[in-house]
Amino acid sequence: MNFPVKIMQDALVTRVARVAEIAAKHADTVDAEARFPREAVDAMKAERLLGIQVPRHFGGESASITEIAELCSLLGQACAASAMVFAMHHIKLSSLVEHGAFFDTTYAFRFGPPAHDATVARLRSLADGAILAESFHFPCGRGKALHDAGIEASFGRDDGDWFVDLRTDRLAQSVHIDVEGYRADDDWFHLAPGAMRRVKLHALSGVESDIPPAGEIRSLGSSHRVAIEG
Repeated sequence: MNFPVKIMQDALVTRVARVAEIAAKHADTVDAEARFPREAVDAMKAERLLGIQVPRHFGGESASITEIAELCSLLGQACAASAMVFAMHHIKLSSLVEHGAFFDTTYAFRFGPPAHDATVARLRSLADGAILAESFHFPCGRGKALHDAGIEASFGRDDGDWFVDLRTDRLAQSVHIDVEGYRADDDWFHLAPGAMRRVKLHALSGVESDIPPAGEIRSLGSSHRVAIEG
């Protein structure tokens, strides 16, 4: 099945189409023999597609992650193995582009001691940048990433609904919202520093929602209990 894709740089589409044509010719044997898609990767090199993410002032083409994802989709329609190699290459290259060096995000290569104890992956809306989903990975286990986090919390109200706004100065694991008479829309979640998280509260049966709520916030590994009042 083919899916329509949209690339900002038309020249990239032409070059990827040439690679996809080569990849398609060898896709069956690549799958049947479970081998590396050498022909397609050689074509990627010839078309200079492996460095398109590098900024222009360093000799690349400043291709965005969105464009690279679309190019990967084009390749995947010709040969899934070729698309996977292309994607994995650019995932690692993005670390170099963003951080100026290779960064072992998942601590899979284990080149020396880990440089971090948690990795946060966020899916954001292209329209407004809102966080749609996030996932946490603990390279050395959750026990190595427990911090005495300083959480800040306050109540907010919008269209008659109560919310809890949360911030933290460092990673807080298993954050628990305990508000008498209310159930939190989300609970026991991890909270990363650098962004506010808003959680909606649902009033339990018989609770007068016009009365300002009160409660506390707790997190795993922290001695702090944050009292909040509306």
